[in-house]
Amino acid sequence: MTAPKPEQNGHGHFDLDAAVEAAIAEATGRPFRFQWRGKLYELPNQKLWPIAATDALVGSGNFRDFMDQLGHVADYNQLVADGINQAALEKLMNAVAEQSGVGDLPNSSPPRRRATTRT
Repeated sequence: MTAPKPEQNGHGHFDLDAAVEAAIAEATGRPFRFQWRGKLYELPNQKLWPIAATDALVGSGNFRDFMDQLGHVADYNQLVADGINQAALEKLMNAVAEQSGVGDLPNSSPPRRRATTRT
C-alpha cells in the first residue's frame, strides 16, 4: 500500500504558480491607455506590473525606473521630451489607480499645529 499524497490528507502545499495563473486569467488584463501631447501610450494592467516596477514608483517615487522596469524607457524619454510635469504625472497615476479599483487617493492632511500658551 502506498502512503497518501500530502494533498490527499490536507497537508499539501500552496501552488503559487497555479494561483497566479488563475488570477491573471480572471483579471481583465486590459492595458491602461493614455494620451499626452497628441501621442498615445500604453501601460500594462497594474496587476501585471513586476514588483520591482511597483517598488520604483511607490518606494522611491522614481518614474524613470518604474518605466524602465516595465520596458517603456522610450516612452519615458518621449514623455519627458514632451514636457510631462508633476501635475500631469499625478493625474496619470490617479487614473491608473482608478482603473485598477484603488480609486483616487486623497492628499494627506497637513500636520496639526501644536497649541501654544503665552508665558
